[in-house]
Amino acid sequence: MAEKNKSDIITYIIGIIIIGIVLFKVIAFILPDREPEYTGDEFLEELTNDVSWDSITTIKYNKSFQLYLENGTAEKDRNETHHYNYKKGIDRQISWEEDTITHKIQQTKAFLVKYKDNVIDQTTPKLELKSSIDAATFVIGLPFTLNSSEISLTYEGLSDFQKRSCHTLKATFSNSNDIWSLFYEEETLAWKGYWVQTPDHNNLVINDKMTEVNGFMLPLKRTSYRTDSIQNITYKRASYLYEDYEIEAN
Repeated sequence: MAEKNKSDIITYIIGIIIIGIVLFKVIAFILPDREPEYTGDEFLEELTNDVSWDSITTIKYNKSFQLYLENGTAEKDRNETHHYNYKKGIDRQISWEEDTITHKIQQTKAFLVKYKDNVIDQTTPKLELKSSIDAATFVIGLPFTLNSSEISLTYEGLSDFQKRSCHTLKATFSNSNDIWSLFYEEETLAWKGYWVQTPDHNNLVINDKMTEVNGFMLPLKRTSYRTDSIQNITYKRASYLYEDYEIEAN
């Protein structure tokens, strides 16, 4: 009799263990996987994979873009050549042709100047020139150019971006009120686009096509949209095409 009771107890314990294992597997199947815990800087390291933008000595590419007004009419159509040389300090140049006039912005350590047909043009404030060339180099180098003491990064977990589950990396700046949110596909970490919130407008940029050049993932085609405060598109703002990349790096 005692042996039967002992056998019943063992059977009961085994049954409880089996039920526990089954419940654990069912719950694990139903519940979503736990999101990885990152700091913003750790997630940036995951994205850049030890590739340093600072290792670039020269980069050259062509950029064509069209800007549109809210009613759909074209505001600007431009083809630019960008050439940045860091072999001897900084020499950044952006050039384009408009109304048969050749324009060039050039920045070195010693000066920042704009030319029209090789003649110095002083009609554009230097602060505006610097903003233009800084913005161009910052955007083409994302996410590598987020590695700065002036930028605070926050990993915000997974969110829905353009009907895809994406990691979200938020960037804020010590010298600006702008907020940038970059979106990376959950499984592949492919960069899908970014959203910029500024004091007077919100801008959504979709990476339509990317390419790898010397270990750097760079855009080939992008589309930009104005949005409301919750990313609903209000109108198409711009189209961008990047071509003929040439990169030298240490």
